[in-house]
Amino acid sequence: MPLDWRGSMPNAMFGVVVVGAGKFFPLVVVGVRGGLQTIPEHLYEAAKIDGAGPIARFWDVTLPQLRNVLVVIVLLRAIWDFKEFDLLYLLTGGGPVTSTQTLSLLVYQEAFGLNQMGQAAAYSVGMMLVMLIFMVVYIRRTGKEG
Repeated sequence: MPLDWRGSMPNAMFGVVVVGAGKFFPLVVVGVRGGLQTIPEHLYEAAKIDGAGPIARFWDVTLPQLRNVLVVIVLLRAIWDFKEFDLLYLLTGGGPVTSTQTLSLLVYQEAFGLNQMGQAAAYSVGMMLVMLIFMVVYIRRTGKEG
């Protein structure tokens, strides 16, 4: 019997996560690769002379140098994933039942499915406030680099 990828809970969420990860994979790869290319080689040489192995060089040289790039990527992904509507609506519609429903899908269903415009507007204002917090953090983080 074929596996119902979008009809049962663990499979539906797994499918959404896989497609969502594939959607932004190029951005993450380009960002991390660009960050890796900016790490000076002499830091690795100094760590190797000090006796650091490959794992220690990763934790002590690579990861601290990539911290700014990774923070920006994580913030952008959080902002974009918080407002994600099209991917979830097209893949699962928020189902099965409400297992893959997000706040943006709930706003859509409240406004256009149930005609509860006031409730949908209240959810939207809450979403806007959360997004405002993310944007302030993002702007402060990228402003420090410039």
